Amino acid sequence: MGTMARWIGTVLALVLALAVGLPVGRAQAAGVEIDPLLTQQLARVAPDASLQAILTFDHKPTVTDVAAARGLGLLVHEFSVLPMLAVQGTPAQVRAALSLPGLVSAYYNKQLRYLLHESVPLIGADRVWRELGYTGKGVGVAVIDSGIDATHPDLTFGTVTVQNVKIVGPNFFSGDTVIVENLPNSDTTSGHGTHVAGTIAGRGTASGGYYTGVAPGAHLIGIGAGDALFILFALQSFDYVLANAAKYNIKVISNSWGSSGAFSPGDPINVASKLAHDQGITVVFAAGNEGPAQNTLNPYAVAPWVIGVAAGNKDGKTLADFSSRGIPGDALYHPTITAPGVNIVSTRGLNTVLPVLGVTDDASINPAWIPYYTTMSGTSMATPHVSGVLALMLEANSRLGPDILKDLLVKTATPMPGYQEFEVGAGYVNAYQAVAEAKITSPKYGQVKGKDGKTYKTISQTITWNGVVGPSVADVYQSDWKDVQVSDRAIKMTVKIAWSNPVVDLDLYVYDPAGAQEGSSAQGLTAEEQTTVTTLDGSYLPAGTHRVEARGYLTLAEAYTGSATIEYVVGRGK
Repeated sequence: MGTMARWIGTVLALVLALAVGLPVGRAQAAGVEIDPLLTQQLARVAPDASLQAILTFDHKPTVTDVAAARGLGLLVHEFSVLPMLAVQGTPAQVRAALSLPGLVSAYYNKQLRYLLHESVPLIGADRVWRELGYTGKGVGVAVIDSGIDATHPDLTFGTVTVQNVKIVGPNFFSGDTVIVENLPNSDTTSGHGTHVAGTIAGRGTASGGYYTGVAPGAHLIGIGAGDALFILFALQSFDYVLANAAKYNIKVISNSWGSSGAFSPGDPINVASKLAHDQGITVVFAAGNEGPAQNTLNPYAVAPWVIGVAAGNKDGKTLADFSSRGIPGDALYHPTITAPGVNIVSTRGLNTVLPVLGVTDDASINPAWIPYYTTMSGTSMATPHVSGVLALMLEANSRLGPDILKDLLVKTATPMPGYQEFEVGAGYVNAYQAVAEAKITSPKYGQVKGKDGKTYKTISQTITWNGVVGPSVADVYQSDWKDVQVSDRAIKMTVKIAWSNPVVDLDLYVYDPAGAQEGSSAQGLTAEEQTTVTTLDGSYLPAGTHRVEARGYLTLAEAYTGSATIEYVVGRGK
């Protein structure tokens, strides 16, 4: 398991208390907040040792402040905006800095570690819980893996894990039972599946909520396919899911496993995933851990009807070296999206063993929690992040099918500058934006013929708003404006405004992101105006902010309602 580089952050804690006679703890000296950790370091290190601290002022540090700090013998780093100085010096020099005029606090520059607690906010899942109110409640996520240890407090059997089965071999050809249901623990040898399950829907019970998964309201269906996973075990797992999808409301299948070689639609695993897709279940596959070489993708993640997940570092910007890559410029061989996959802390099964990518980084975990959590890296860890996001999206809008869900993930992904699609797909998953888009997406399907002669599915999304056009002054018209965000692969936008009094005359104008007028309607005395925006050559509309203007010469203010229906091509282009 590859160990992710940790970044050293400037973490403020409360300062001082040292030998100057101040008490240890969250104290104040001359109005300065005191960091207990800095206090400890100042008392512990040798007199000639070097310490780093962050000094926060009640104003943006001036040239005089900087000079004063340097006059104490400190090395100083200035910030462009923050009202702070970073300093480095001996304990005596740092102590002296605590008396600088205007100082509010001093914090030790302690090391930060990225964990699941940080990866969930990184993709915006916690904002979904707080601001949108969705946790994946009622959505069933099947985990085809080594199984789930549902004796874990975060994954309790009967509540979080609603079904837990084991595929038993080698009984496939003997007529004996190959599926054992209702097991408290189906992850009996590795702990890999338990870790995956915790990222999807772990409740964080054993850590007081600290290590909560992406969709803590979802329920899990564990499929223990064994650690020496053969195709037959995997196919039996898919079969079980398809047979029980309605019973457990299974809408997502998470697969943190795969193979190598070229993609073939006829591969039985790909056939099984296509059947699941056609039954309305969204299938997620890990992209693979064979990077950074090109053309190393897990062939099961290549299928256009599944979501393939690459592994990113927990800075939201960079790709893990081990994450498999596709083929530059190829329409098929690339991941769909990237998610956190390096040094992910999640639930520890009773039989957890070290993962194949290297040594775990359990030193980053509170020692009291180590019996319940462990650290792993890989696209295996990235995949359940996306599976959890899908559960959030489905609670927000249960009418959305696999193609639309995939399209929304792609449309809302955060770009990763410096990378190409064959490496990271559309970019880093953005849970908050994906769920917000899912909530307002109306699943109205259509189709369009592309320039290549093929027919593609489309989906139309309608947004609405209310506005008021104020009375004109000195014969100057007044306008009310609405910004409409148009994502990639939009082929048509129909904009409409309507009001109650037909004697009132409002006109409608639509402008593209560059400010050029792209549509208008001015019919005279009516109670509505409507215009449809398309391109002459049938290409996509420009992505970005389109502006809608409702304009009128009025003696009194007039309220109106507005709507914009945008039609997108679903899938891989026109």
